[in-house]
Amino acid sequence: MELIASAASARQILAHMDGLGVDVRTLNVGYVDPALQRSSAPVQVSARLSFDLLEAAARHLHQPDFGLRHGLWLNLRGLDSISLLWDHAGSVAEWYSLARKYVHLENNAVGYEVVHEGEDVALVHDVLAVLRPGATQGTFAFVTMSARVFREMVGPAWTPVRVEFMGPRPADTTLFRSFYRCRVEFDAPRNALVVKRSDFEQPLPRHNPELVTFFEQQLRRQVATHSTQPEDLVTGLFMSNMAGSPPSLDAVAGQLGTTGRTLQRRLRSKQTSYGRLLAKARDDIAAAHLRRTPPTPLSRLAYELGFSDATAASRFLRNSRANAVSSEETGE
Repeated sequence: MELIASAASARQILAHMDGLGVDVRTLNVGYVDPALQRSSAPVQVSARLSFDLLEAAARHLHQPDFGLRHGLWLNLRGLDSISLLWDHAGSVAEWYSLARKYVHLENNAVGYEVVHEGEDVALVHDVLAVLRPGATQGTFAFVTMSARVFREMVGPAWTPVRVEFMGPRPADTTLFRSFYRCRVEFDAPRNALVVKRSDFEQPLPRHNPELVTFFEQQLRRQVATHSTQPEDLVTGLFMSNMAGSPPSLDAVAGQLGTTGRTLQRRLRSKQTSYGRLLAKARDDIAAAHLRRTPPTPLSRLAYELGFSDATAASRFLRNSRANAVSSEETGE
């Protein structure tokens, strides 16, 4: 599965860096085409680029909260068609539903989920497991952007019930407290904006259903150009739902609107299988975590790989390395 994103987000990060006087060439994120920032063409880039730029900028500027700072700095209306929907939606719930449906057009490594928790609603902001180890700043920006949209829609006095981040607590959380004005949790099991259901579903006076329909038609046309290959769809579901326990074959098939038997047949026609794609997804997730400095602890890695205990994860990693060496020796 190729992880791709619209260039709009990366362009805003590059513009922010430029405004701060930071030469992107000093950030050690690989080659970034200078024409990318100057152009406004609707091109696609690696989904990793925005995450890597934000992490590198945080290190370069010695600002562990840089993702939050960028989320406060960026232009909310500068993120392609999805960013235009909230201006006309009938409620935050309607906007979030549409954003959840089409966010893959901006970056197919991220996703939204809605979890109802009594009188509250958790707006979960997820990043594919393979990118999660390097996405702390990206999720700071991601959640902050959603909170800003919420305030633009319902009013500047709005505050969440609480905010949850998977990333570590920065030494100084002053900016988090002053912006969110509520309890902010770090090292949490998810990235989420927890809000009152009444705020989430509140009807908004500037609702313009004709413009919402117009922009959604544009987004539907964009969807038609994206991959519908079964192996890509299955891999995407693994990357989104691996933590704790991977989805079963039947669960994956159900999310794709088919049966387990039909999905197996489609995957066989592509010379692959549910098991192979699961193992490959786990390999990619493990590699991303093991590249961290320091590497992710085994107990946490086991959870991210969908294993119930560290012993099973350790056995998988040993077998995976052995298979990789065998493939290299046979030239496969």
